[in-house]
This record gives sequence, C-alpha cells and structure tokens, in this order.
Amino acid sequence: MSRQTIAVLGPKGTFTSIAAQKMYPKAELLCLETVGKVFEHVQQNTGAIGVVALENSLEGSVGETLTRLLEHEVYIIKEYVMEVKFGLVAKKGAVIDEVKELLSHPHALAQCANYLQVKLPNARLVGVNSTTDALNQAKDDETKAAVAFTETAKDYGLTILDTDIQDSYSETRFIAISSRPAEGGKTSIIFALKDQPGALQDLLNVFTENKINLTKIESRPARTQLGDYLFFIDFENKNMHGRELARLLHKIRDKTDYFKNLGSY
Repeated sequence: MSRQTIAVLGPKGTFTSIAAQKMYPKAELLCLETVGKVFEHVQQNTGAIGVVALENSLEGSVGETLTRLLEHEVYIIKEYVMEVKFGLVAKKGAVIDEVKELLSHPHALAQCANYLQVKLPNARLVGVNSTTDALNQAKDDETKAAVAFTETAKDYGLTILDTDIQDSYSETRFIAISSRPAEGGKTSIIFALKDQPGALQDLLNVFTENKINLTKIESRPARTQLGDYLFFIDFENKNMHGRELARLLHKIRDKTDYFKNLGSY
C-alpha cells in the first residue's frame, strides 16, 4: 500500500513542511514551488491533501492563503498550531559582524525585526519565497545569513550564528486542505455583507442566539471597489453536522451577498 502524499510549499525544510510532517507523520511530502501550486494540486486531484500556513500570532493572517481559499474549491479538514523559533544561520566560517545580507520569508524577517535591527543594523533585508530558499542562498556566501528553523541548518551544511532570535513568542496556525469536506468541532466561512445599516450586527446575532463562540473574525478588502470587504470567521459549531449545521449556515447565508463554507474540522 502506497504512502499518503501531502503537498506543501517546498523545498523540504520549510516551516510548512515541518508542520505537515507533524500533522501526517507517516506521509510523504510533495514539495511545490508556491502556495498557489499547492491549492491547484489539491483542487485538481480528488482526495489530495495540502498543508499551508494560515496565520501567525505576531504577523496575522497569510494574505495569499486567504485569497486562495476564496478562489479555489477546497475545504479545510484539519488544523495544527506550532511554536515558531528562528535562528541566524550561515556558511561555515561566517562571522556575524561581516554579514551584509539577511535572507528569509518576509514574515520571518518581520518576526525578528527588532533583533536584526540591533544586531545587524547595516545588513540588507532580502525577502525570498521560503526560509529554505534563504538557506540555499546563504550556503555559498559568507556575507549572507538566513533567518530560518535552526534544526534544518545541518541539512544544508550551515553553522548556527545565534538561536531564538524572534522578537516575541510566536505561533503559526497551519491548515490541511482537501477537495473533500470533513467534520469537526470548528467551522470556517467567508462572506460579504449586504449593503444596509446594521448588516454585520444582524449576522452576528445568529451566533449569539445559538450561543456559538467565534474564535476568529477578520475583514479584508474584497478587491472590487473601495469600501467593499470580505469577512473571514471561525466558530465553534458545538459539534453540529449534517442538517443541523446546514440550517445554521443557511441562516447566515441569507444575511449575505456572498457566502462560502470553508469546511468543518
């Protein structure tokens, strides 16, 4: 019997690949070049699963993931929260005071901004597609250092210049996506409100009346015209499923101009 394959943003060693291995320890990883390709793979292959980062406790939601959830016909089927710790790694022989460029994913650089400003005020910050891309670029140049997961440094023959360089305690929430829906105690939805006074309060009253707790609510521009917003909500569904959950979602849908169920997990 073949092993399950999980699509992730690669190459191997990214935070997403590490999270995927913790979520599906017996699976093989299919490393893809972009988050968009992970979503495309899952949508086009029935039963396929992908893992992507959704939000970070310091930097907030990952905009591309929210956009892809809106655009692709996939469901969230699982979530995993992982503490994120960064280190400064470089080619063996590198000296921290001689580093000219600091490379990493923009979210990683942002989470270590204060440390980098104090320790390396003259180094140039360079955003790349993933922390692993940063490791690949740093391994051949002593003037470059990567902000990355220190446990992957040895896989690239790099040395650790410093550890725990993040400015504050940080967690990242990862989600597994599939073209097939699942069931669980939490549900996620996206919607756009009707253009009328009290529309948001009217919709939120549905949750209040059913004594349902919201665990997240976020608004983002709808990318249509100024003043149009989409709302992303996670809520504890009290283990509703089947017709009971469908009735609740129908009540919410009736109060929106656009509605999408992202799934239960």
